[in-house]
Amino acid sequence: MRHATMGRALGTSKKLNLDRRSHDSLGRAFSSLSSTVSSRRPAALDLTSSPTNMSFAGPVGSLPIPSFIAKRMFSQGPPRTKSLNIDNINPHVKEAKYAVRGELAIRSEEYKALLAKGEGKDLPFDKVIAANIGNPQQLDQKPITFFRQVLSLMENPQLLEHEDVLKKSLGYKEDVIERARTLLKDVKSVGAYSQSQGAPGIRQSVANFIERRDGYSADPANIYLSAGASAGVNALLTVICASPNTGVLVPIPQYPLYTATLSLLNAKCVPYYLNEEDAWGTDVPGIREALRKAQKEGIDVRAVAVINPGNPTGASLQPESIQSVIELAAEENLVVLADEVYQTNVFQGEFHSFKKGLRDLQASPKNSEGKFDNVELASMHSVSKGMVGECGHRGGYYEMVGFDPKVSCVDPSLFTPLKNEH
Repeated sequence: MRHATMGRALGTSKKLNLDRRSHDSLGRAFSSLSSTVSSRRPAALDLTSSPTNMSFAGPVGSLPIPSFIAKRMFSQGPPRTKSLNIDNINPHVKEAKYAVRGELAIRSEEYKALLAKGEGKDLPFDKVIAANIGNPQQLDQKPITFFRQVLSLMENPQLLEHEDVLKKSLGYKEDVIERARTLLKDVKSVGAYSQSQGAPGIRQSVANFIERRDGYSADPANIYLSAGASAGVNALLTVICASPNTGVLVPIPQYPLYTATLSLLNAKCVPYYLNEEDAWGTDVPGIREALRKAQKEGIDVRAVAVINPGNPTGASLQPESIQSVIELAAEENLVVLADEVYQTNVFQGEFHSFKKGLRDLQASPKNSEGKFDNVELASMHSVSKGMVGECGHRGGYYEMVGFDPKVSCVDPSLFTPLKNEH
């Protein structure tokens, strides 16, 4: 009954007597396809002709060769060319020049490889020190024990089940264990994504740091964790640069991340020059001149980037210079991008943040008419520099102050790896 029902359901019009012997014969016929076709091929077979009508003989009669098999067996077309070449890739990628990883860096790696193999004996040196990027631990800066021990517990939480061994045999202190437990309570596992803005508990910790540094409150809702400050710069510029006509004021000399990212985004770099005679300070009249020139050329200048302390110049801006830049931004309706990743590398005087400069202005008589109330400031920091120097762990943040809430919610990073956050 069951077989009859299946036969009617399939609408079978002819009964196929496929007993075991027939199945075996058919299988042998297909398995010998190549030899059968070869034996039937004419001595001078034209492989450029269409093979779609070819067939082979077997115990169940003459069967056509499936077209997809025939094409694979007999196709003699021209060899496939590469899909991508230097002329058809994204032109903006070719235009992006990231000098810190440019020709000099490549040549230095070639020299290091030669020396490692015992070659290059004619070179006038026997060691290569890479100073093209801020990479402290490559230059033998030792990692801080506290950070590495916390990281080890985050990576392997089972170690916390043996707290006595950690303390008595491995030198782990109570504050290390306490920090790891606190972080794990917040993030659960470093093997997971967090929300795109970053784990709430870690953003609160960043907000606490900013409050201690500046003396003004910081809202974790305005803080975004990123895979290093470079990822933050990329996210911010991606939001700002709406068209090929968008321009961003960039200091010269500068860290080439900005020019390279603007090229990738097909936006305009508007250079302004630092004042060498003033210890490479920020020259606000020079910024305004560069702005006017770009505007006359029809460029929609939307932001000014400031690197403080300067990279590569090392200039640490004083409060007066910071406030002058903020005043310019307020008057010209510019977003301020404050790259402050070297803030713990100030060895003379002290570091002054743009966030503190803005809050000071907002609380001053200069703001009696609300001139600075709507200034948009994005400040960036990183664990890559200073005493931490954990470049390879890619941890950073940016804080957005004064932005339209709907703009602040637009985050192009989508997901943040938890390992970068803690």
